Amino acid sequence: MRKVEPIPTDADVAAVTRELEQGARRAVCLRPSPHPVEGVQGSYFGGLPRLPPGAPWPRVRNGLIPATFVAQIRLADIPDFSGRDELPEFGVLYFFVDSDFDESKLTCAVLYYPGDASRYEEALPPADLARLRDVQAARLSSQPAHAIATRDVCYSFAPIVVTSYCSWNYFPYPGGRENKEKQAKWEIMEAAWPIAYSRLQMEALEIAGLQTGAGNWWWPPRHQMFGYGWQVQFAPIDRKDQVLLLQVAGDGVLAGHDELGCILQFWITHENLSARRFDRTEVTIECD
Repeated sequence: MRKVEPIPTDADVAAVTRELEQGARRAVCLRPSPHPVEGVQGSYFGGLPRLPPGAPWPRVRNGLIPATFVAQIRLADIPDFSGRDELPEFGVLYFFVDSDFDESKLTCAVLYYPGDASRYEEALPPADLARLRDVQAARLSSQPAHAIATRDVCYSFAPIVVTSYCSWNYFPYPGGRENKEKQAKWEIMEAAWPIAYSRLQMEALEIAGLQTGAGNWWWPPRHQMFGYGWQVQFAPIDRKDQVLLLQVAGDGVLAGHDELGCILQFWITHENLSARRFDRTEVTIECD
């Protein structure tokens, strides 16, 4: 006999809405732009990093493999929000990831440079760097992006427009299933959760200017810093007490995982972030 799914009442949705609002976190939406952006040297996906002179290109797996460059974030571009003081006020974060994209042993390298990197030239990639379909960052926005050509390889990149917005938890409603009464309540709350969540997200994105009629951008933002990570499998649950330093959707930058619903997430503990130990950042990749 087919199970009848519970239908949440308005009161159920209101209760879950209150639960979500109590746990709300500020996040930063990173929107790839198909058009030139003032200060493009500051924050962008793909392309080549503007590393300071003398800084080596990161390698992973005990130095055996050159890492793939994912993004460069100029911290001065990050707006003020609750939790912003955990990040340095100025400087640049560079995000690299293992080129192999093996979920079981994926590693990363996150570098922090305290100065202004916009005046530096793009770093020449190592000769043994995997091409990864030319690092097609243009597909992050499904629009033509800019490109850097070197060694007969075209490295496309997309400038980033930064916006602060409110993020809510999309984890299953917490509760026990010790008896039938609790089980029934859990099922009702579980049914109400997506309704409350989607309403809050739509309102927040409209306020932030991220919903624009026929040109609606994907919500919730899949390219972001801080806030709640997009839950494909269990990484955001397992790391709920850590900081989501960067999240990138699996289109373009993730090459072989294009359009598969993969999410790349860089995680750091509050203690390591406070100590500026970005070298202790860990990365996860999860796919549908």
